[in-house]
Amino acid sequence: MLLNINCEYIIVDFTNPEDALEQLPQNAVDCIILDYNLPVMNGLEFIAQFRCKQKVDTPIIVLTGQGSEKIAAKSIKHGVSDYIVKSEINGGLLHKAIIKGIQKKEMESKEKSYNEFIKTIIEVIPIPLFYKNREGSYLGCNKAFENFMGKSKEEIIGKNVYDLSKRKYAETYAYMDKLLFDNSVTQTYESEFENSNNEKQYVVFKKVTYNNSSGEVNGIIGIVDDITETKNREIELTEKTYFDSLTGIFNRRYFDENIEKEWKKCLRGNETLFLNVSESISFRGTPLLDVSESIISE
Repeated sequence: MLLNINCEYIIVDFTNPEDALEQLPQNAVDCIILDYNLPVMNGLEFIAQFRCKQKVDTPIIVLTGQGSEKIAAKSIKHGVSDYIVKSEINGGLLHKAIIKGIQKKEMESKEKSYNEFIKTIIEVIPIPLFYKNREGSYLGCNKAFENFMGKSKEEIIGKNVYDLSKRKYAETYAYMDKLLFDNSVTQTYESEFENSNNEKQYVVFKKVTYNNSSGEVNGIIGIVDDITETKNREIELTEKTYFDSLTGIFNRRYFDENIEKEWKKCLRGNETLFLNVSESISFRGTPLLDVSESIISE
């Protein structure tokens, strides 16, 4: 039938499915045309055993004398590329089914290679990276994110922020995710994070939505930048700037900057500014300065 449609095919016949199972995995073929009714086993049983022995998903076309929807559904479930009733078959139809199966296999092979390439890139990125679905469940992450969370990938995938973080942090993360879904723009924000050792860290989340094949927002991809060291230096610098190193209380610079802010606020609102300056400043129990007396004397 195929030889009569002016196409070049090299055809190998097997009358015994057991012989085919033994020889086909050792000899690569582009497509298998399989009768559903075989001696010893049926076509679906053959497919199941063949898939166990072969690493490559060779396209398989199933031929049957019965136009059974049940058999067709089972065939598709077993990964066949096409299902043809013998009474409807001809050379042209069979040729189209073969070409379609081979093209589908090539496309799936390219897609699989591309997905493996992307997974490899994600895995080697040193910055913690994660991706979630629309419902907020983690679909995957890289090794850096596992280390950051202090959990394995198996402990992360399928969970949401409430499962992995304390509620006070999870509520912020969930709220920011909702804002991102509502606006679908790149989102960057600073937040606190508590690691598996209950140590507080400062991080910057950078997140963006991704779409499905229909162009609909399907989830979130995000990275986490640990800025704890930088933030601690900022806090230390602020303390040195606004706190007296001897007494540990706010210094004159802090007072001057804040009194100016409060004064301008009062002017804008036509309000009165009140200052409580009746406290004495002491160090280790020894009075150093009575603020009220100092101001009065001035």
